[in-house]
Amino acid sequence: MIDAVVYALFGKRTRGERFEDLIRRGANSAEVELTFEADGKEYTVHCVRRRRGSEATLRRSDVGTIATTLNEVLREISKILGMDKDAAMNSIFIRQGEITSLIDADPKERKNLIGRLIGLDRLEKAWHNMHGVIQHFEERAKDYNAVKLKLELAEEERGKAAEEVRKLDEEIERLREELRRAEGDLKKVESELNDWKRRKERYHRLKERLAAVEKEIESKKGEVGRLRRELADAERAREEMEKIEPEIRKIPLLKRYVDALNEKERYEAERSKLADELNRVLVYKWEMEESGAAYEEYVEVERRIEEVRKRVEELRGVERRRVRIEAEIRSISREIEEMRSELNELEGRALGILPEATIEAKEALLDELGGEKARIERRRSELDRERGGIERRIEEIDECLGLLGESDVCPVCKSELTPEHREEIRKSFEGERGELAEKLRAVERELRELDLERGRVEERIRMVSGIDVERIAELRESLKTKTTEKEKLRGELESLQSELEGLEGLRRSLNELQSRLRGLRGGYERFIAARRALERERKEEEIRSELLKVEEVIKGLDGSLEELAGELGYVPEDPRADLDELEVLREKYDGCKLKANAIDEIRENLEKAEEELRELSARREGVLGEIERLRYSDEGYVEVERRFNEASRNVTRIRAELEGKVGQREKREGELRSVEKKIKELEGELKRLERVMRLVSDLERIRRAFSRDGVQRLLRRKIAPLISEYARSYIERFNLDITDVSVDEDFDISIVREGGEISIKSMSGGERVAVAIALRLAVARALAGRISTIIMDEPTTHLDEERRRELVEIMKSFFGGGAAVPQMIIVTHHRELEEVAQTVYEVEKIDGVSRVKPVETFGA
Repeated sequence: MIDAVVYALFGKRTRGERFEDLIRRGANSAEVELTFEADGKEYTVHCVRRRRGSEATLRRSDVGTIATTLNEVLREISKILGMDKDAAMNSIFIRQGEITSLIDADPKERKNLIGRLIGLDRLEKAWHNMHGVIQHFEERAKDYNAVKLKLELAEEERGKAAEEVRKLDEEIERLREELRRAEGDLKKVESELNDWKRRKERYHRLKERLAAVEKEIESKKGEVGRLRRELADAERAREEMEKIEPEIRKIPLLKRYVDALNEKERYEAERSKLADELNRVLVYKWEMEESGAAYEEYVEVERRIEEVRKRVEELRGVERRRVRIEAEIRSISREIEEMRSELNELEGRALGILPEATIEAKEALLDELGGEKARIERRRSELDRERGGIERRIEEIDECLGLLGESDVCPVCKSELTPEHREEIRKSFEGERGELAEKLRAVERELRELDLERGRVEERIRMVSGIDVERIAELRESLKTKTTEKEKLRGELESLQSELEGLEGLRRSLNELQSRLRGLRGGYERFIAARRALERERKEEEIRSELLKVEEVIKGLDGSLEELAGELGYVPEDPRADLDELEVLREKYDGCKLKANAIDEIRENLEKAEEELRELSARREGVLGEIERLRYSDEGYVEVERRFNEASRNVTRIRAELEGKVGQREKREGELRSVEKKIKELEGELKRLERVMRLVSDLERIRRAFSRDGVQRLLRRKIAPLISEYARSYIERFNLDITDVSVDEDFDISIVREGGEISIKSMSGGERVAVAIALRLAVARALAGRISTIIMDEPTTHLDEERRRELVEIMKSFFGGGAAVPQMIIVTHHRELEEVAQTVYEVEKIDGVSRVKPVETFGA
């Protein structure tokens, strides 16, 4: 039972090593449903634990499901109860044999127990765990000296590299000075070489001029000969031109004839193009006429498909509504079945006692039994009075017989007695006493019978009172409501069913329409294609009008060709070929004419060329004189060039050496940068390790704060007065002569009576239980603020009969009406605790399975 409550509320187990231990042997899962009330609201948590995984839900009676996974359920319950599972387990749950553990333990163990209850053990655990964390960071901080040594070596390496760079800078500066001197020498030789180059260039230019002049002389001699030949050719061309001039005059007429013919052919091509265009338009129109019916039917079918599809979608919503209603009907049917089962069980139990399972029958029977019990009590009172009278009379007779003895005086009338009279009186007293004793036995027999009868009546009253006719009435009303709701849903379901009858037909119709649509698609697409193509073409009337105009132009061109043929004097069979022949002849004519027109110019050019030939001969003589004055030789130029090359090689050698040194310097600078980067990284690592060392110091301070003399002591100082205050208020509820209970910061307990402080060992068993419960509740209240339930697991374990009796009396006094903790759940094997309970359940193992049954319900 406790396993179920603790697992449902806190997801914890109270025994076993694994959660799977909660599952009964041979089963695959464990299931628990728990209903509890908090802040006036009722909640139901349902958990299923399988060997692999779990599931849970939490419902609130007024809003429905509020959590659907185990973690969500536990979080919500923690919010509802105002405490987490550790606080709850340490406060409301008292484990087996722990009821007096706070009192019976030695001071050190008591300190640990209370520390665990308030969570100090977690701080202690944190204190221990931080030792490993500190060791981890201390281990990392051990690299500090090694990194520092690496940094020093790197700085030494940086100094060596910087010195090498400085020496290379000096060597580079020396080579740069040597390079400047060598470049100066090179520049002088280069200047001399440039002068020789200019003279060489001038020499070669003069040689080229000489060759060019000689070449011009040769060319000019050729030109003179050519001009003389051209003059003779031009005179022959003038004679040829005069012969072909009459044929050339026909070219303009023939050209006009060819142009008219070309224009006619162009218009004929245009006419053919327009005819093709007209034919396409007519074909597209025919195509639209052929496929028009298919297009219109396709559009109509598509519209009908959309209508049917909308209706099918609407009916799908109806179908989903039908599925929901069917689920609701099944759920209500299950509820009705469960309520009927419960009602049948309750009615069966009720009808075993009552004539009918109604509140009126129960009240009538209780009234009848109450009257019977009152009659028995009245008769019993009468018999009690009668028995008292008989017993007092017997006592008087016994007293008289004692006084009578051998006395000579009557104990009643005080008259003198004779032995005979004394014997007579004794016999009279003894006879009366015998009659009274018999009568007393009869009275006592009747009283015992009345007690048995009263017990039977009370038992029947208890049984009748235990009949939950209110629940029966509630179930009947709920059944009526649920049945009405179910019938209403069935009516709605039938209405939806009739509405859904056409759904399958609609689906078939939709498939047929879609199949028809696919069959019409080809004609539809032909119509669309023809219409789009026709939209890109011109209007038929426009094409026909333009075609008519072109034919009129062609007729006009035929007339022009007839006129031109008349002017030519013949109709050319191939006018273009004739025109080409005349064009060739005209080219010859033009050539002859050009040559003939150039006769005068050729004569003039011939005279000019002969004069230029004479001038060129004079120029050649001048160039020869200038070459002789230049005084240039190839040997002198080669010598100066050799000296220049030697100086240039020297500059190149110095530059190469300088570049090598610069390269070495760059390499050393790269190494220096690498070392500086390494130094920067090492400095960063050193700073990080310094932070780690500071962190170790901070962690050690934090660990000291978590120690027993740190925050643990502060918490003990803070919570000890609260525990004392709450324990004092609780102990006042017990009927004990203990006046005060207090707990100091070391959780040592002080107990005070009227006479002063007493030791725990001097307290009785009942007092120990009372103080233990008060302390336990005080700790719980200090942690949680409010406690509405206490769960005890075998609180009487290890207690003898006397201490169990004391525990019962303590609980009676504390958990009575108006108790600070209104609900207590106890699991026990000892029946004495039933006296404390309002409700008792008995757990029996039958065929290996635990069965729970209510045993007895007492009035509050």
